[in-house]
Amino acid sequence: MSKAGFELTGWVSSTEQQNQEKTKCSVLGLLWEPNTDLLTCDLRNISTEIKDTCSKRQLLSILQKIFDPIGFTAPVTLIPKLLMQKAWKNYKLTWDQKLPSEIVEEFKNWLASLEFLKLVQIPRYFGGLVDESTTTLHMFSDASGKAFAACVFLRIECDNKVKIKLVQAKSRVAPLKKDPITKTKNEISIPKLELLAAVIGTRLVQSVKTSLNIHSIQTFYWTDSKVVLCCIKNSGTWKTFVRNRIKEIHSSSSKEDWYYVPSQMNAADIASRGCNAQTLFSLCWWEGPIWLKNRSSWPDTKDSDFKDALELATEERKPTVTTNLSLNDSDSNFFEWTKRVSKFSSIVRTLAYVKRFLSNAKSVANRQKDSLLKGNLSEKELSKSELEILLFIQKETFGKNRRLIPPNFVVYLDSDGLLRVETKLFSTDTGDYFRRPILLPDKHELVLRLI
Repeated sequence: MSKAGFELTGWVSSTEQQNQEKTKCSVLGLLWEPNTDLLTCDLRNISTEIKDTCSKRQLLSILQKIFDPIGFTAPVTLIPKLLMQKAWKNYKLTWDQKLPSEIVEEFKNWLASLEFLKLVQIPRYFGGLVDESTTTLHMFSDASGKAFAACVFLRIECDNKVKIKLVQAKSRVAPLKKDPITKTKNEISIPKLELLAAVIGTRLVQSVKTSLNIHSIQTFYWTDSKVVLCCIKNSGTWKTFVRNRIKEIHSSSSKEDWYYVPSQMNAADIASRGCNAQTLFSLCWWEGPIWLKNRSSWPDTKDSDFKDALELATEERKPTVTTNLSLNDSDSNFFEWTKRVSKFSSIVRTLAYVKRFLSNAKSVANRQKDSLLKGNLSEKELSKSELEILLFIQKETFGKNRRLIPPNFVVYLDSDGLLRVETKLFSTDTGDYFRRPILLPDKHELVLRLI
């Protein structure tokens, strides 16, 4: 430690050989009892009495004094977070202005129950309990209208007994979506919050696996959202919000490891709704749901139960846009806009930009962003656009009435499908366009613009 610049000023051990003068000591923001090797929250600097003139600054100050990197108090710390969001959303107050009485009263009730957090104890060390052959990891995720959460449990089988321990948890307040028209902040839909809960759940699993060095352990991911399960288990082109989060979920978990659990059996339900410290002593939170101990009691959902959810999930699919630009006889209405353009060159450039837009839209739909066309129009794009216009003119004029072609003209189709006139000019000095000109009607509106 001295090589790293840390000066050792004291030593505390959990072994029986060491005589401990202190029953508790501070370790990384938490209180540690060496004799029992248990961790508790440090609430010594929190006053449970506040004035009626409580402000947002005081509320946030008290909340931040509860340091819980593991997240075992996530259901409790969610309550003041929700109150804070409510104060910002519904009341235009500064940091030091008095909060409404209803928020102050709720905050006082929450503070009064904090004493029970001192009784909450969790084991510091899980290493000796973990055997990858008899241990499984279970992640539960859930969301309410105002928050979303996830928690991870270890299920350990030893001596014909099953032990379940909470390892890590996290809860977050639901973000508010700003309406671009009314400028008001609205709540995000429940399915999207459920998806966010699944994302933080997969992150927690990766954190636990790395910390305990159990990368090959069998993992079960539980959610009570059938819509989220449909998105995870079914391939498809989803909207950007859903696609990015499904991609992250697939990068760290297999879709075969995701399972459905009814809402009343979901261990993360309490963390997504919040509760006071007294209610936190629920066995469902600390030791997981009772049904998890008996494998035969695990939920079993058939694929037929997901039909309604699949219909809801399709709403999050990105609509497939099929573009088809072909200039046939029935496409004369397509060039109605050319009547407003006086120059033929401008018509060519406009059509070239339209074709570029359609090409780029198709590339984005097929996730081929490397083939996107950018910058100034190329000579190839302009040539293709001009060819499309000339083909349209010929088909519209000569397609239905070949008699309009003068009988003394020797006409043939070139490699591009254009009608050309064979002349008697054979000089090599003249270009092919001069010796074999394109046949165009003299009174067509587009030809008049060309002239």
